[in-house]
Amino acid sequence: MNRLIQFFIILSIAGCTFSKTKDVKSIDIFDKILLVMKSRNLADLETYFGKPKTIELSSGDTAFDDYYFQKTKENPSLNVFVNRKTKSIYSLSLNYGVKFDAYAYLKKRFKDYKWIETELPIRTDLDYAEEIHRVEIPELGITFEYDNQDPLRRPQSIFFK
Repeated sequence: MNRLIQFFIILSIAGCTFSKTKDVKSIDIFDKILLVMKSRNLADLETYFGKPKTIELSSGDTAFDDYYFQKTKENPSLNVFVNRKTKSIYSLSLNYGVKFDAYAYLKKRFKDYKWIETELPIRTDLDYAEEIHRVEIPELGITFEYDNQDPLRRPQSIFFK
C-alpha cells in the first residue's frame, strides 16, 4: 500500500512539473521588439535578431546609423535607427506584411493599452479610394497607419520609438 501511495505522489509531482513547462509562453516578434526598445541596447537587439545585414549612414539624419535586418523564417525585416555616438537605439521600424486582418490582430494583441485612432484627410490626387487611419499606442511608443478600404487592414510598417 505504501508503494502505491509513493507511486501516486511521484506521478502527481511529475505531472505538475510537466504542466508548468507546457505553460511557458513563447515570446512573439512584438515581445522581442518591446524588450529591445525598453533596453535600447545593441546587445539585446543582436540577441533577438542576430547581426544586421547592413549598417549604413541614415539618409534622414547623419547622427544616426540605419541597421537593416533581413526577413528570416522567424522574423520579418526590421530597420533600426541607432545613435552613432551613444550606440543606443532611437527607433525601430517593423515591416509587417501579413496575410490576415492585421488591425484585428493588433487590436487584440494590445487590448490592454490605450489606442488613439484618427482618420487622416482624404488625398484627392489618387486614382483609387483609400481611407487611411493612424493608430498610436503612446504607452508602448507604437505608431502605424492602415487603409480601412483594404479587407486585411494591413499596416506596411509599424514604428516603435
